[in-house]
Amino acid sequence: MSTRADLSPSGITIRPSQRPTINHLPVELLSHIFCFAVLRYDDSHMGFLQLDFARCALCGVNSLWRSIVVSIPKLWTTIVNFANVPYHWSTVENWISLSHNLPLDLVLTRSRHAPPDELEGAYVQTMLGLAVPHFPRLRRLHVDVHFSSSLPSIENHFVWCMPSLTMIVDGENFRYICQQRPEWTSNLDNLSELTVSHFVENEDIAVHLLEISDVVDFLEDLPNLYSLTFEDADFDFFPSQPLNQLSISNVGSLEIKDLDGTLLTDLLYHDWDNLDMVTITNCVLEEEHIFSLFCQDLYLDAIDVDGHLPSLLQSWDGITVHFINCPGYDDDVLETLGSVNRNDQSSFNASCLIEIISIGCSNFSIEALKRLVERRNRTVDYADPEWWKKVEAPELDTVMVEGYGSELSTGDRQWFESHLREFFWNGVGCCRGTLFFWNFDQHHTLTSQVDPF
Repeated sequence: MSTRADLSPSGITIRPSQRPTINHLPVELLSHIFCFAVLRYDDSHMGFLQLDFARCALCGVNSLWRSIVVSIPKLWTTIVNFANVPYHWSTVENWISLSHNLPLDLVLTRSRHAPPDELEGAYVQTMLGLAVPHFPRLRRLHVDVHFSSSLPSIENHFVWCMPSLTMIVDGENFRYICQQRPEWTSNLDNLSELTVSHFVENEDIAVHLLEISDVVDFLEDLPNLYSLTFEDADFDFFPSQPLNQLSISNVGSLEIKDLDGTLLTDLLYHDWDNLDMVTITNCVLEEEHIFSLFCQDLYLDAIDVDGHLPSLLQSWDGITVHFINCPGYDDDVLETLGSVNRNDQSSFNASCLIEIISIGCSNFSIEALKRLVERRNRTVDYADPEWWKKVEAPELDTVMVEGYGSELSTGDRQWFESHLREFFWNGVGCCRGTLFFWNFDQHHTLTSQVDPF
């Protein structure tokens, strides 16, 4: 009988006296394990860092693992470098080459373990110089640096065609491409995500003010742009044409963070033809403007009590509203949602609303929430044993509450469960014959465990 057992085509064997380890697995199986370990992270900034850490950790185990990792091109399609850690730059060119001809994600960020480096701008330019030959396959570009002067310039750096680019996170360059390089969009047919962040007026630089029509024209030339984010932006808008004549037809997801009231109102006032989702974070409406906002899902995150939420919701035409860590979600908001529209006494405010989800909100009362359900569901025939199959807007179908701070009484829980098709409170609820245990992760994604009654 043979005393050797061949476990893989690579010829790795185990003697009877040896204790099997993971290194005795076939190389092909180790490759699959490594791909799972590295490629399981999402496309967020933190996900990029976790992916880079996992890849480096595997390479550091031993020469066998390193040789396997560097032989798999798809493990090197995301290149992460730190603008304030100089030694990282010596291996960038080799890392990029390991991805062969696959689509490439380029992340230039800051290490929280190192102080700002005054040579940061030079490091960024070095990185871009190494990446230029690969721009035609560049899929994502994320730049997060300490000094605004370190940001790459479209005018000086991005002269190559980038037909594969799907995401760009940028700031001051946005003004330049809107006003001086509109033809640059012809190289961005695949761009699906655009973030304009930390875009503020610079008193030391005389620049032509950006008009809203310039922005709209730029966005309209991006046929596949779906996700648009404005964060910490301070544009000066002087419309050359009436707001109601400007329409943006291609964007499906609009995210607005840390904007002042004027810009927020201007953006929301436009005709967004195909919006599926709007997320508003840490913003305040300038005043009590009432206008139509069309989107299926509305996310309101960290809106304060003076954020004029009742005015925003009065003419919102959507299905699901999410309140996340939102002090402005109070009894006044519930009163607005439970009242008829001042311009149409035959319909409720937010007339298409059927689902309310709140996370980390506690400024509303249980009594006000019950009044809202009673008013909007006054036409529901609860005598019908299958009433819950016939609920439709403006009647409420679902209410989910997580992180309210206190539990419901048994009587209140039974009341809500008997008046709504789906009701959840702090992780436990009822969905017409099924008991759910649910929670939201850090991205506000619902997960649940289902137990039939």
